[in-house]
Amino acid sequence: MGSIKGRFQRRILSALPTPLIRYLWQRGECGIRERDGIRLHLNRYEFRQGGILAGHPLPSAWKLIAESVRRGETVVDIGANIGIVSLLCAAKLEGTGRVFSFEPDPFVFQRLCRNVAINENLRDMIEPVRAAVSDKSGSSTFASVMWGNLGAGTLEINLDRRGRLERLRRKMRLIEVDIVKMDDWCETRGIGRLDVVKMDVEAHELKALNGMAGILARSPGVRIFVDCHPGLGVPTDRVFDLLRGWGMKVEGWDFEGDDRQVVVRSSARMANVGVLFAYKDVL
Repeated sequence: MGSIKGRFQRRILSALPTPLIRYLWQRGECGIRERDGIRLHLNRYEFRQGGILAGHPLPSAWKLIAESVRRGETVVDIGANIGIVSLLCAAKLEGTGRVFSFEPDPFVFQRLCRNVAINENLRDMIEPVRAAVSDKSGSSTFASVMWGNLGAGTLEINLDRRGRLERLRRKMRLIEVDIVKMDDWCETRGIGRLDVVKMDVEAHELKALNGMAGILARSPGVRIFVDCHPGLGVPTDRVFDLLRGWGMKVEGWDFEGDDRQVVVRSSARMANVGVLFAYKDVL
């Protein structure tokens, strides 16, 4: 029954103009909530935010990323969404250090900035950047999701090996966004090393990583957390092999409840693993 209702809602939404969809979205705003020491504006109509409002715990992977952060470090949150991971990481910096939060979708970016602004004790350590991370700098077409899972927006608008993007097209719009090559961006900003990288870029992982190969090579002790998307046609083992080729140790993670399970450390059984953790020998 729920599936029929969902299909009906998507068909209705697909026929509505963008301003009306945004108006309906605003009706789902639930004000400020506090979770795990951070304050958040949440929306009941977004699937992850709706779960948080319903009392579900924050995903274990987000907490593990934050727990890896040390005082004074430089953190890059690529695909920051509304900023939950950025805020969790900033709380671990103990007043010194920096979080750079990259989010290309202008609608989501507004919500990221709003969440940063209401956390007075953390906002000075977070810099939101309205751009996607890729293997070059400039601009590109981005598929922006207008309803449901706002985090499903992607630069990979032609990936459709399992039909997922085709199913999402009814609630997507194509927009132009700025893209940055992280090596170039870090050089421009005078950033000489990174300590923690969180990446959730909906099948754009290989290009985003290749665009930061230089700064990662100059970052001893860097920890990289990659949310992979094999369902969009990019098997996790390809990301695994790239990171291993750079001399990093890589673990595939699976999650059940609040427990972390190390799945495998070889590419043979890595194709469908959801999260990769890569690190150098120096930790």
